[in-house]
Amino acid sequence: MFGTVLTYEGKRIARCVDAVHGDSDQQRFVLGSCTPSSKKLNQLHLLDANLSVLRTYSHANPVLHLAMCPLPKQTHHVLTTFTTERNEPSFAVWKLDSFESVPSPGEAGSGASLSMLTSVTTDSAIVRAIWNPTDDSSGATIASLNASSISTWTLADGGGKEVAKLGFGGDRQHPTAIAWDPHHRQQVSAAIDDSIQTWDVRSGKVAYKIDHAHFQCVRDIDYSPNKPYYIASGGDDGLVKFWDVRKPKTALLSLRGHNHWCALCCWMPIFHVG
Repeated sequence: MFGTVLTYEGKRIARCVDAVHGDSDQQRFVLGSCTPSSKKLNQLHLLDANLSVLRTYSHANPVLHLAMCPLPKQTHHVLTTFTTERNEPSFAVWKLDSFESVPSPGEAGSGASLSMLTSVTTDSAIVRAIWNPTDDSSGATIASLNASSISTWTLADGGGKEVAKLGFGGDRQHPTAIAWDPHHRQQVSAAIDDSIQTWDVRSGKVAYKIDHAHFQCVRDIDYSPNKPYYIASGGDDGLVKFWDVRKPKTALLSLRGHNHWCALCCWMPIFHVG
């Protein structure tokens, strides 16, 4: 079913990776380590298409989630979610130095500087923080997900200002993923338990809801970059499903290929369903 498979062993525990946006002549990825031991420093690894290390960047805390900036002029910025040494839930925007320079054979994998541009600390644990995929200077730049709500943020002067807070309501909810609609900049979706819910940021109300999207738990969601209203999801049932959020009763397509949870799912930029 598959052709050549590449494997990268980072010699550190890692739970997140993201592609660099806007690369037309090369493919690069950034991987974040989440080693709990103080004996091994956590790092971000910049990898090429062959999964060779181009650069390494020291990150003081275990990286719980990372997202590369999708905006053309800021592709060298990365958003990381972590907990500080003082047990403070945080997210930060960093600049990856020496990002565009091609290392010589002797420099490959060498360390480079990671410059913090802004950071935000919150009261409750952050599941994920993501970028607004649209260049909206008048709106929020980042959305964060915690156990009871979604918050959107503007960034300035090294910190953040909360713009909107969207509460889930109810008890014992388990949010796992968040996605910002690239076609409707005022809509943000979250995977909560076995459902997918979409909020209108302006009104604070639920615009769409897919109940029982997966058995037990939805693990990840991702919007199609090409087709409005289309969203992909992966769950504890091992399925990848494709949905039109306006027609929540039945998935457009269900794919089975996992023997265990489907923890992450992502659209390819040129792929369409239907």
